[in-house]
Amino acid sequence: ARFWLPAPVLFEVLLVVTVVVTWGDSGIRAALLVALLSHAAIRLWTLVDLVPKAVEFERGDPVDVDEAAAVKWTRRNMLRVPLW
Repeated sequence: ARFWLPAPVLFEVLLVVTVVVTWGDSGIRAALLVALLSHAAIRLWTLVDLVPKAVEFERGDPVDVDEAAAVKWTRRNMLRVPLW
């Protein structure tokens, strides 16, 4: 929580501030809007799919981990990388 809460919040605040400050420049505005929409899609995907499964994994007994499901989760998580 020391990193995973403050770092994304700081990034999101800076992204919104940057969009507001540069709104008058249409070239920058378009690129930042794409970045903002991409970031929003990643956040939604993370909150709906990845976080619940990560919490379930962390709370569970390591002996009971379904290795195939863990590999599938890891691969699905890597699909987010190009969106960053």
